[in-house]
Amino acid sequence: MMHYLESESQSAAATVAPIATMDTWQSLRRAIAQTSGFQRWQTEQGLAIASTSVEQEVQIDRYLREALETLAY
Repeated sequence: MMHYLESESQSAAATVAPIATMDTWQSLRRAIAQTSGFQRWQTEQGLAIASTSVEQEVQIDRYLREALETLAY
């Protein structure tokens, strides 16, 4: 019986974790999009403000990748 309860608990946690992570990631993306650093980067890259959430995700991913590459040096 205990094994079954542990298994159910782990299964529920595995289902909730990706949802919570996705919510956190979406909140983080919105926060990044509002920063002056991201907005300055858009201007420097000659990028228009993204009109769709997918375009914005692509821009934020690129911004974060470039920022991490810069920090890696």
